[in-house]
Amino acid sequence: MRKAILDASLALFAKGGIRAVSMRNIAERIAYSPGTIYRYFEGKGSILQELRVGAFAIFYDRVIDQSHLEDPLEQLQATAKAYINFALERPEYYELMFNTPEVPATQDPDGSMPPMRSYLTFRSNVAACLAAGHFPKTDPDQAAVALWAALHGLSGLLLAGMLRMAPEEERLTLALNAMDFALRRN
Repeated sequence: MRKAILDASLALFAKGGIRAVSMRNIAERIAYSPGTIYRYFEGKGSILQELRVGAFAIFYDRVIDQSHLEDPLEQLQATAKAYINFALERPEYYELMFNTPEVPATQDPDGSMPPMRSYLTFRSNVAACLAAGHFPKTDPDQAAVALWAALHGLSGLLLAGMLRMAPEEERLTLALNAMDFALRRN
């Protein structure tokens, strides 16, 4: 039942955003009463929070964990490419993870849950690039946020169809090349 509720919620979110996800709409989609949903979740916030954590678990496995590569810069380049591709392949997850502030934050003081684990792994990769001299010396958090902003911006531009200066079939390549440019040492 939990899976059915989560699947219905994600489908509603993908179709109509945060406003489409209501206990009544979820109940209609799974053909149960709204009261049934409360047996499994405290409310809409807890449903969205669980969806977000699940999305970050997939994101971590497909995007962030590039430990199979030895060179930290290669890891970061692979992460950048996977990040942009993830946004394009799973826009509903991307929107839920990064563009929906209404989803309650996950309490994670030890950094073990997928959202914080994703950031800490990304930050560690950036710190390794800094230590290897791939980028000018700076604070790892500042560098990680700057690179994340570039990835987020490029992904958002692609999702919104805003790279219109390039033919549609060349937009992804343009974004990936722009990220490669951003990762070059000054």
